[in-house]
Amino acid sequence: VILLPSVDSGIRVRRARRYNAAVARSRSSGAPAGVEAQPDAASTVVVSLLKQRATAAKGKVHDRRRAKILRAAHRLYTVEGYPSVSMREVAKKVGFSAQAIYYYFPSKEAMFAALADEGLRLLEAQHPSEELADTLDNLRLPYIRYYEFSKSHPEYFTLLWMDPAAATTQGEPQLALIGRMIRDVRQRLERCVREGLIPADVDYDLAQG
Repeated sequence: VILLPSVDSGIRVRRARRYNAAVARSRSSGAPAGVEAQPDAASTVVVSLLKQRATAAKGKVHDRRRAKILRAAHRLYTVEGYPSVSMREVAKKVGFSAQAIYYYFPSKEAMFAALADEGLRLLEAQHPSEELADTLDNLRLPYIRYYEFSKSHPEYFTLLWMDPAAATTQGEPQLALIGRMIRDVRQRLERCVREGLIPADVDYDLAQG
């Protein structure tokens, strides 16, 4: 143990004790005098967990801010329509600078693609996953749910199907969701064909509307 000169200051005494303890740990681990030992496995795990929690917390803040931006864009779109919504106006509504909003969405098109994704997920949640015993009722069911969606979420219905300018913002993820729902309707149509309720030469694309 390295002994430091005795001093009256309690602070220096405590520092000396900590220094002596650190040197002792270094020597016991085989490290040269004056070189701190490497952190043990437990310390490494703790540091790793703290970093993961910090990253997760940062991600949650980012997601909350994105959601706030989308709510503001949704409100502006409902009132003013797609052409009148600008990144600057949305930033103003949420209290961001005109530049800061681009950290969350690189463009107006990307922002509306995220809105379209929200709308499609609401529609997908209403799209039936069950099969009804009656074949024709089973075919009608997705169309009924589609109609209900248009009444409960008219602004998303307009965004997805009625607004040509906004519709161009839909990308691969949104088209994939639409594709899954279209395939489900086709399977219901095919069941009708198998049971002789619809002619075998039916135009599926036309029948799906």
